[in-house]
Amino acid sequence: MSITIIPNPASGTRRGQITPRGAVSAPVAPAVLALQGEVEASTAQLLVDSMSAMIEWSVGDVVVDLTEVEFIDIASVRVLDEARQLLWREGRHLTFRSPSKLAAMVLGLFGLTDLIEASEGAER
Repeated sequence: MSITIIPNPASGTRRGQITPRGAVSAPVAPAVLALQGEVEASTAQLLVDSMSAMIEWSVGDVVVDLTEVEFIDIASVRVLDEARQLLWREGRHLTFRSPSKLAAMVLGLFGLTDLIEASEGAER
């Protein structure tokens, strides 16, 4: 597995926050974590470390791009679900982009298919 992180660096202004001059800040583009290859038990710690860094060093929502994932196991989806719960507690959201048919099926086991971006669809 390899991971590409496209953060949206944390700044003093969060999405929708009122700035000192009273203007509402512009929406923040979501940070993107793109996974490639086989996402499974032997790469779990890399996924945990990457998600932790993404959550800590970005603001706003997080997108997990599954376009190039060939395989994803249940343990890895548990990591992603825990990240979703952490983000939710912070008022942020996690969504999935372009999962393969297999990845969408595994997400479905956790009831997470509603987090797949509507514009991309669940199958390729």
